Amino acid sequence: MIAHFRSTKAFSSIAGLMMLACTTLLVQADESGATDPGVTAGADVRMLIDISGSMKKNDPANLRIPAVNLLTEMIPDGDQAGVWTFGQWVNNLIKHGNVDDAWRENAKAQAEKINSVALFTNIGAVLEKSSDDFYKDQDFNNTHYILLTDGMVDIDKDPEKNSAERDRILTEVLDKFKSKGARIHAVALSSNADTALMDKLAIQTGGLSAVAESPEDLTKIFLRALDQAVPSEQVPIEGNEFVIDSSVEEFTALIFRGDGSVPTQLQGPDEKIVSFENRGDDINWYQDRGYDLITVNRPLEGTWRIKADVQPDSRVTVVSNLQLDVSRLPANFFAGDHLPVNVSFVEDGERVTNPDFLSLLDVKLQLKTEDGKQGTKTISDAANPPEDGVFRDAIRKLKEVGQYELTVLVDGKTFKRKNRQIINLRSPFDFEFSVQGQGDDAFYELLVSPLTDKVNVAGSSVFAKIKSPDGGSLIKAVELDETGKRWRLPILPEKGDGVYQVAVKVKGKNTEGKEFDFNPEIFEAEFPVPVGAAQKIVSVNLPSEPEAEIPEPEPAPEPEPEAPAEPEPAIAPPIDVPEELEQPEPIERDSASSMLWVWIAAGVAGVLALLGGVWYFLKKRGSGEESEEEVLSDEVVDEIMDDEPVAEDAPEEVPELGEELDFVEEPEPEPEPEPEPEPEPEPESEPEPEPEPEEVVEDLADDVDLDDVVEELEQMVEEPEEEPEQGDDEDVAATIAQAIEDAADEEEVALDKEIEAALDMNDDDDDDDEEFNLEDFDIGDTDDLDEDEEDKK
Repeated sequence: MIAHFRSTKAFSSIAGLMMLACTTLLVQADESGATDPGVTAGADVRMLIDISGSMKKNDPANLRIPAVNLLTEMIPDGDQAGVWTFGQWVNNLIKHGNVDDAWRENAKAQAEKINSVALFTNIGAVLEKSSDDFYKDQDFNNTHYILLTDGMVDIDKDPEKNSAERDRILTEVLDKFKSKGARIHAVALSSNADTALMDKLAIQTGGLSAVAESPEDLTKIFLRALDQAVPSEQVPIEGNEFVIDSSVEEFTALIFRGDGSVPTQLQGPDEKIVSFENRGDDINWYQDRGYDLITVNRPLEGTWRIKADVQPDSRVTVVSNLQLDVSRLPANFFAGDHLPVNVSFVEDGERVTNPDFLSLLDVKLQLKTEDGKQGTKTISDAANPPEDGVFRDAIRKLKEVGQYELTVLVDGKTFKRKNRQIINLRSPFDFEFSVQGQGDDAFYELLVSPLTDKVNVAGSSVFAKIKSPDGGSLIKAVELDETGKRWRLPILPEKGDGVYQVAVKVKGKNTEGKEFDFNPEIFEAEFPVPVGAAQKIVSVNLPSEPEAEIPEPEPAPEPEPEAPAEPEPAIAPPIDVPEELEQPEPIERDSASSMLWVWIAAGVAGVLALLGGVWYFLKKRGSGEESEEEVLSDEVVDEIMDDEPVAEDAPEEVPELGEELDFVEEPEPEPEPEPEPEPEPEPESEPEPEPEPEEVVEDLADDVDLDDVVEELEQMVEEPEEEPEQGDDEDVAATIAQAIEDAADEEEVALDKEIEAALDMNDDDDDDDEEFNLEDFDIGDTDDLDEDEEDKK
C-alpha cells in the first residue's frame, strides 16, 4: 500500500489553519472588514458521476476515473467524502465516510468500476439519494456536490414525464439544497448536456458551473470545485521553478503534464533529482493519466525545479507555520455586490501585526478576464503597514458578465505565497425557451427565472410581445406559476403556421425597492415544431446592461453586427464621408419616403463631383504636373470608380444611416440628366405611420408604465427594412461600407485602449495613478449614486 501524502500533523493544519480562509471570513468579519482567525468545520465532498451509455462517446478513455482518483487523494484526512454513480438507478459506489488511508485505497479500487452501461439519466434521483442525510440537525454549509453529466434529465421515453421531472428538480429538489446551504458544482461533459439546468443548480446554490470541452478537462474542473471546499495556500510556479522557505513543513506539487511528455522529475536545491521510480522516504508520489501528485515532507529550503512539460493549472500547495489568509469570495456574484478582498498572515493561530514583518511584504492583486486580459494592483505600502495586519481592497465594479480569476501574490523577500480564486459575474435572470408536448400538440414555452434572491419577484412584472407570421402582434403579461417564483408563458400557433417572434421585457424591482428594466434577445418559435426541437432548450441570461444594486440601466446597445455593411442603427459608428458628399441628417424609419429626394440629390452631387475630380486629374497629368496629393486622389478614384452593371432604377426605400448606400449613376462620360422623380410623395409631407395590424394587451399590471413597455417591445421586434437593389455605383457603396468598417475598427481599438487603461497594463509616468484600480471595472452606470452612498454599499 502506498504511504499516503499527508501526515496527521500536516492535514490537521489544513483542516484548521488553511481552512480559516473559508467560512470564518464570511461570518466573523468585524465592522472594518477585518476577519478573525479561527477554525472551520471540515469539508464534505460528494461526487455524482453519470454512467449512462452516451458516456462511451463523450468519455471514451474513461477519464472520469483519474479525475475521481485525484480528488480522493487531495481531500484532507478527517474530512468526509463519497461517490455515487447514476443512470436509471443510483449506486453509492464509494461509501460516504471519513477520509483516511484505508478509505482512499478502497476508493481507488471502486473507481475502476466506473463505466458507461446505464440507461437514462436520473439526475433528480442521484441528488436525492446523495442527500438523504439532510434530515439531520447539522451544518451542511461546507457540503459540496460535484455533479457530472453529459445529457438531459431522462427518466422515461415520454418527454412530458422528463419535463415534469426537470421542473421538480428546479423547484422541490433545489429548494431543499438551498435551505441546507449545500452547494452544487455542475460539470457538463458534451454540448448535449442541459447547461441551462446545470447553471441554475450551481448559481442558486452558490456553486460553480462549467462545460468540459474535452474529457481531459475533467480533472482540472473537478479541482476547481475542490478549491471551493478546501482552500489551499500555494507558492507561485515561475517558469518551471518554485521557492520553498524555512517555514514550510510540507509541500504538494500537482503537475499536469503534456501528452507524450517525458516522465516528471523534481530537482531539489541540493541538485539531487528524484522521480516516480527513484524517490526517498520523505517523498510520496502518486501518478495517474495526465498528472503527477508529489508530496515532500520536511523539504529543503531553496529553489526547486520541475523537469516536465508543465501545463496550466499545475500548482504547489504548502503546509506552513506561516499561513496566508485571504477572503473567500463567492463563486457567483451579481451587479452591485461589494466583494471585500482582505489579505493577512496567521502564525500559530494569531494574526501577524508586527510592523517590521508587514513592511517587508509586497502584496499584489492580479485580475484576469476570460479573454486573457489582466492587470495588477499593489495594495501594500512599506511606509504604512496596516496596524491590524490586514491589507484591504474591494471589487465593486466589473464590466462584463463572465468568469474572472483573482490571484493574490505576496513577496516577503525570503518567501512567496499565492492564492487563486475563480469568480463569476452573473446576470439576475435566466430566460428559457423550450418545446412542450408532442406531435401536433407541441408548443413552445417561455420560462423566466430570477437567479438572485435580490430580485423582488412579487414586485416585478414580465411582458412579452408575440409577433405572428401574418404581421399581427399580441402583448401579454407573463404570469407567475404556482410556485410564485418563476414566470411562465405558453407560445401557441394562434395565427397559423410560420415563425413567431417573441420579445421579452422585465419591469423589475429589487429587495430594496429600486426599479430596473431587463430584456434578453428575441426568441423565435417555428410552427410546425421541427423534428428534434423537443430535445433542445434555448437559454439566455445575458443582461442588457445591469447597474449596481440592479438599478434601472441605460438603454442597451444592440449586439455588434457580423458584417459591417449592415450595422445596427443603435451602435452604428460615425461615418467619415468623402468631401464630395454632404452628411445627411439622421433618418427616422417613418420618414424614409420624404427623405428620398435628399439621398438622390446627394448621390447625383457625389457622382458629378467625382467625375469632375477625374477630369481635373487627367488635365493636370497631361500637363506634366503631378503632386503627392494628386497621386493619393488617383488611388482613391481607382478604388471608387469601377465598371459595374448599370442600375435601371433608384432604390425604392432609403436605408438608414449606417447601412450600405447605393447611388444612381450612368457609366457614360456625359450622362443624360436624371429624370424628374415622381412628385409623390411631397418632400414636405410625411406619411402617417401605418397602424399595427393587430395589437392586444392582456392582464397588464396597473402600476406599470404601459406606454414604455409597448414602445420598447415594438422596437425589439421591428422588421428590418428591405435592402436596396445594387446598381452601377456598387463601388461607391463599398467605399462607404469600408469607411463604416474602419470607424468600427477605430472604435474597437479605442475600447481596447480603455480596457487596458482600466487594467493599467500600460506604464504610466504619473506617480499619482494607481497601477490597477479594481473599482474601475464598471458593471453599470452608477452616476446616480454619490461617492458616499457607493462606499456604504
